Amino acid sequence: MSDFFGSGLSNMKAVTNEIDIINSNITGANITAYKSTSHSYSGTGAISNGALQTPDTSLISGHTSLDFSQGQLINSGTDTDFAIQGEGFFLLQNYQDVGTQTPNLVSRDGEFKFSTIDGLGTVLTNYSGLLVLDQSLNPITKDDFYNNNARPAVVMPDSTLDSLKLSGLDSTVYDLNGSTFSAGTGQLQQSTLETSNTDMAQSLAALSYAKKKFDAMAAQIKEEQSRLDIIINLIK
Repeated sequence: MSDFFGSGLSNMKAVTNEIDIINSNITGANITAYKSTSHSYSGTGAISNGALQTPDTSLISGHTSLDFSQGQLINSGTDTDFAIQGEGFFLLQNYQDVGTQTPNLVSRDGEFKFSTIDGLGTVLTNYSGLLVLDQSLNPITKDDFYNNNARPAVVMPDSTLDSLKLSGLDSTVYDLNGSTFSAGTGQLQQSTLETSNTDMAQSLAALSYAKKKFDAMAAQIKEEQSRLDIIINLIK
């Protein structure tokens, strides 16, 4: 009986993780170039017993992965905004790391602005304050942007996209996680932004289904608790 309750609570925790991921995707639907996360379980999800289905008693969170498929490109009318048509990422860096560390941050979010940073002047950054680098791995100054046509670099990790991890600095910034990078094949589009690739209808349907799974597991635990109470009362 204790094994049942232990596995039941584990199942509910796994489904709660799924619900959290789906909610993050729904929130990210309004964030520029947000990439949705998919979730899978290790376990069948349900056990069939004729017409009755009960949740798998060994259900645990399995694998999560980022979907890097391209979102829709829309015109923003702002000359510091950029999108990438095709494969590639913008190369970003903390300003404290300039000249001391190899750039290790990338993003598809090209909603940029000019910021004034001590020692660097007025440079192109994302809205979290990370520097946007050019093909020479240098920060893009306002003067070079307007007078020398300096533009953001487009790069690709040399390893698979699965190696990219969320940086914790921004919901659209990823850590190269030790990978090197090369020039990307995507085309830079100025005054354009990439929308989130979250499928809202699919996410809402998945959220509804996940909540039903959670409710079914909670009901099953409640039923087992009632049976346990009956047995204890009989023993008394």
